[in-house]
Formats: sequence, C-alpha cells, structure tokens
Amino acid sequence: MDPLDNLGKTAEDVTEFLVALTISEADLPHIVICRSADTDVLTFSGPYSNGLLAVLAADREQRLEGAPAGDPSMTFTVAPLYPALDIRA
Repeated sequence: MDPLDNLGKTAEDVTEFLVALTISEADLPHIVICRSADTDVLTFSGPYSNGLLAVLAADREQRLEGAPAGDPSMTFTVAPLYPALDIRA
C-alpha cells in the first residue's frame, strides 16, 4: 500500500488535532512576546487571562510602537502560559 493513499486522512487528523489543541489552550493564560529584529531583544508582557485578551494586547502594543502590520522589524507573538512544572524532585 502506498503511504500517500492515506495522505488526506492523515492531514485531516493532524488538522483536527491542531484545532482541538488551539481550542483547549484558548482559556489558558497567555503572554505577548515582542521581538525587535534590529536589536534581537525579546520582551514579554502578561499574563493575560486568555488568548483573546493577549491578541488584543499584542495589537495595541503594535499600534503603540508605530509598527505597521506585517513590519518585519517588530514582531508580536501570543503564546499560552502553562502551569509551572514541579521541579522539587
């Protein structure tokens, strides 16, 4: 059997997994990561109580920086913030 025969099903499974993961992460706290391409400096803000609020904050930060949408010199990324790991072992 050719592995490409199941390509559609495999792609659909991957898509379903990614959608489910995104939905499950939406209510987690999120942070905004800002990166300046000129200096390669990263800054972090948050946590915001959910993904939507973090996206709104990233949009506001972008406008405050005066960076036009799609400007590669300043990027804003939103990421879920998972609970801390217990490292006392």
